[in-house]
Amino acid sequence: GTTQVKQSPVENPNIPGTLDVTFDYQFDANGDGSMDLSSVDAGLVGATKTFYSYRTASTKQGYSLVGVDTGTDTKIARIRQNDNSLDTSFGDASSGIYTLSGVTGLNHLSLDSLDRILITGTHSGAGWAQRLTTAGVADVAFTVPVALVEANAVGQQKSGRYILAGKDNSGNGVLVAFQDALVSPATTLAVDTTFNPLGQVNGTPAATTAGWFTASATSSGLYNVTINGDDTILIAYQDTTVQ
Repeated sequence: GTTQVKQSPVENPNIPGTLDVTFDYQFDANGDGSMDLSSVDAGLVGATKTFYSYRTASTKQGYSLVGVDTGTDTKIARIRQNDNSLDTSFGDASSGIYTLSGVTGLNHLSLDSLDRILITGTHSGAGWAQRLTTAGVADVAFTVPVALVEANAVGQQKSGRYILAGKDNSGNGVLVAFQDALVSPATTLAVDTTFNPLGQVNGTPAATTAGWFTASATSSGLYNVTINGDDTILIAYQDTTVQ
């Protein structure tokens, strides 16, 4: 089947919670409010996992990033919103698409404070995360610990610290912090041990690893993370009693 993205709620025609028929990138006049990515590029066929539109006043206002899991690779494309075309200043060999070959399970995409692109996911029972340049070229990978078996979302605090949300190999929902710059001689971004340096679990000191925070001993993993303006962290998860 085709890979599509739909946008809701609508701003036009001002009926919140309905499909925006103006968001019809297919140009097929069917008015279903969808974008058929395979019509943008034949390589963009698979499961659309994440979508991001650049904010107002960004240098890339009017562009969107789309993340696709093809089943064999992860692809990130940057698309012009006004004409459904790939941004050829982006991606591998200015193709408009960045391909992370042989890695699947894309879960989340976000931008850091410098508009670099953060992508994360889970492949074959292991979490992974990578940073791309603003031009969609591979920049640096995260040193994701083996114990992080799911990586579901990534964000950044004002300090620059990256926060990765997922699940550890004991089934706990966890946050893992990473430095935003390389420390020589490392070639990947290391865990930031200034985050939760005492290794607390639910606010209680425990014999866990600095740089990690175990959100709940009974949770099934953290599904998402959001960084507030004051750098506090919101997490979404499910356990045996609440979600």
